[in-house]
Amino acid sequence: MYKFKVEIPLELEQKSNFDSLKQSFSFNISFKHTGYYNGFYYKLLGINNSYNIIIENVIEKKEKPLSDLIENFLDNILPVCSLIIQEQNSNQSYTHLRLNYKRSKIEIKNLGVVQDNSFVNNANEIKKISVRDLVIPSPSLSLKSTKEIDFKKLDNYVNKYKTDKEFKYILNCYYRAIASTDFITKYYNAFPVIELLEKQFRDEINTSLLLDKIAFNNLIDNIQNSKYIDEKIRSRIINRIKSTLKSATLETRSEKLEKLFTNYFRINYIESGSINLTITNQLMSEFIKIRNIIVHDKKFNEEEKSKIFNLGLQLILLIQSILMNWK
Repeated sequence: MYKFKVEIPLELEQKSNFDSLKQSFSFNISFKHTGYYNGFYYKLLGINNSYNIIIENVIEKKEKPLSDLIENFLDNILPVCSLIIQEQNSNQSYTHLRLNYKRSKIEIKNLGVVQDNSFVNNANEIKKISVRDLVIPSPSLSLKSTKEIDFKKLDNYVNKYKTDKEFKYILNCYYRAIASTDFITKYYNAFPVIELLEKQFRDEINTSLLLDKIAFNNLIDNIQNSKYIDEKIRSRIINRIKSTLKSATLETRSEKLEKLFTNYFRINYIESGSINLTITNQLMSEFIKIRNIIVHDKKFNEEEKSKIFNLGLQLILLIQSILMNWK
């Protein structure tokens, strides 16, 4: 068994929501967090516009299993870090922030052999297994940043990401959406969250059937016994009715979404920077309408582009609120 030290430089991606302003301003954030993941402790550091993860002591047989472990760790932790950073970003209408990494810049150092629970260290035999291009700066007492990020809930959300498949799916959609500067792609990556929530949580809200059980059964019996419908196609008609009407509700799709967000997720109003969002049936209808327009791949005029852009920001903010308040 060997003892390793791992240093991972991170990139703070700043995806401007306004093309003309991409290079006009950059955000600095700072953070310092110590966490635990699958048998090792790690330090998450953001100092002087330099962002890194450092793992001081991790025990593994070989470098390859350790590399796989580290990549799994990064794939689990960075979407959660990005969610927390973006949630605390007061300029969400301007830019989307997320942490990412490049595999080629991960540095793994073999510090020696571990024998009988004791560490054998020979400074002259330290082996650098992988070398990245940039050196990680040492932490400095001088700290200048626009926003200090609070990561105290990080490990809790990472555990949700690892164990809750719905939470993981939604966060992955969110992570892809904030990575894009194209307003169509941003919306396209975000909307599947709506479809998942509709399917997975439809039983969490109270709805009324379009046809009650008695009326529905009478309809089926009338078709089954009708003299005016060819016997050969009755079963097809009945199956079609069952697939469309048996679970149909008086409430529209947008009304059910409004109920889901306000009654189940307890989200009625969201405010972040210049974005003020009230959950209404009209807003849900707009989300659905824009999705249908995008799917049909039509050309958009300037008014439609502006609408998709603004609704995309609102949809991402709603998803963010759902994730931060996940049950």
